[in-house]
Amino acid sequence: MDTKSLIANLHSVFCEFNREKKKYSEIWLTEADFGGLYNSGKYVLNLKAEHDYYIDSCGHEIEEILTLLDQKAKEELQFIWSVDIYDSDEEIHCQSMDTLVYEDQKACT
Repeated sequence: MDTKSLIANLHSVFCEFNREKKKYSEIWLTEADFGGLYNSGKYVLNLKAEHDYYIDSCGHEIEEILTLLDQKAKEELQFIWSVDIYDSDEEIHCQSMDTLVYEDQKACT
């Protein structure tokens, strides 16, 4: 699967998910780094919580995301190496090697 398709498919899944539960304001991919010797084709899926959403248990949040991907995006899940979830008060900025999947201001239009 090419990167554009991966992004588009994940965007669709998270648009649907966020319609039901407004939990995440931003979602992006970062290439997994295995020492810089090669491109693995694997990504870290990063999720930033909405400002009014409290994360009770990181383990539960990650499990929910993995279950969602297993149910709605099995093929895309093969490209996800790990999931990182950030509180809304943490400053997060996408870097040049990050690939934006979902951003609240531009989402699902």
